[in-house]
Amino acid sequence: MKSKTKIPKDEVVFGGIGAKGDLAFSELYDRALEIAPPNTGDLITFTGIVRNTSSEDSKTVTHLVVEAWDEGGFIMENIARRIFEKYSLTLCYIYHLTGTLKIGEPIVYVILGSEHRKEGFEALGEIILLYKKEAPVWKKEVYSDGSEKWISTATPSKS
Repeated sequence: MKSKTKIPKDEVVFGGIGAKGDLAFSELYDRALEIAPPNTGDLITFTGIVRNTSSEDSKTVTHLVVEAWDEGGFIMENIARRIFEKYSLTLCYIYHLTGTLKIGEPIVYVILGSEHRKEGFEALGEIILLYKKEAPVWKKEVYSDGSEKWISTATPSKS
């Protein structure tokens, strides 16, 4: 099955939001390997997955329903570009999934290329904090007792 999300042909910075099934981690990773500049010494990856414990309540989560603004990809791209420039990375991809996500399924992919792993790991910590704070993504936690709750941590910056 072909990806529904367009992966950048030669771009080393990519940020996006799309429906579950529109882009596989392997597609994003393969593109990163294909276009990583020759000074890239590592590719650091992070895959956030849905867990069965609530972010805010002490309830058991059965699944998430994730929604985002259509314009959210631009915000994710901006986050990727800021981290890319701040840490002088060689590559920076971030992609957040939407839809109904089961326990153990991916919710976000991050791939960073750097000359040296120290900068890459520092950048990874910061990019996770930024997308959790700024990405226009809302999660509805659905609990084992049948209740549910919408959660949003997004507070877009004014930059």
